[in-house]
Amino acid sequence: FGAAIGSVASGILFDAYLSFVPVWVMMGAASVLMGVALLASIPAARKLVERRRAEGAPELDEEGFEVASA
Repeated sequence: FGAAIGSVASGILFDAYLSFVPVWVMMGAASVLMGVALLASIPAARKLVERRRAEGAPELDEEGFEVASA
């Protein structure tokens, strides 16, 4: 989605300001926003894993394969 919107938005900003500086500012702001969203999703992911474990979901390894219980 970002690749499709980003190129159009970049063109609009360049046409409006005749400079790529606003495009760099937009890309920097988008990168910071993405980083914040990723960091904010960590607690939600941990809660989801704990809830699934409590519901009896199988234990998975790092690659997503089910771990055989001994």
